[in-house]
Amino acid sequence: MIYKICYDYLTGKPSTISSDGASIPICEANADYQEFLRWNEKQKTPLDLKSIVPIVSPLPVGTVDQRIDKLEARVAILEKQ
Repeated sequence: MIYKICYDYLTGKPSTISSDGASIPICEANADYQEFLRWNEKQKTPLDLKSIVPIVSPLPVGTVDQRIDKLEARVAILEKQ
């Protein structure tokens, strides 16, 4: 079984565990979550449920032309590297 932590895009905190296409809520009363916890504690490197991922703010909204100009400027910087 392969488990993956899914993070809330607003808080960066773990929100669910995905496994084989299923979404397991992080809820002590959930039997699938309890199964995950038993599996996780047996792993050499357990998944970290206390981790928080950094939140990346979206680009400011502007006109399409303004966004294109900003993207072209980014590309030009990358091409120089």
